[in-house]
Amino acid sequence: MQNGNNDQAILDLALFVIGSSRTVIDETPRYAAFRMLQIFQRVAKLQTNPRDMRFLEESSDAISKNDEILMRGKREEFVQFLESLVAKAAEEVKTRNQEESS
Repeated sequence: MQNGNNDQAILDLALFVIGSSRTVIDETPRYAAFRMLQIFQRVAKLQTNPRDMRFLEESSDAISKNDEILMRGKREEFVQFLESLVAKAAEEVKTRNQEESS
């Protein structure tokens, strides 16, 4: 991304976060979690380092593919999906830490 495009994407993200912070006050906790996942997806799109792209793209795709569960599924399904994302993120951190210490 060119610097100007990146700056615009960051501004768009910042505005989205502000708007989201207001809307989640009146919504259910599930909606707040869903908004955070949407924020993750927008942050992932800003990444330009190819090393980081695979994990971010896979996670973002998983969120998109499961949005029906996230918004309308059972609470248990929603929590299970979030736990699987957290587990994958933890594994990614562990792998990176091991690579850095080698």
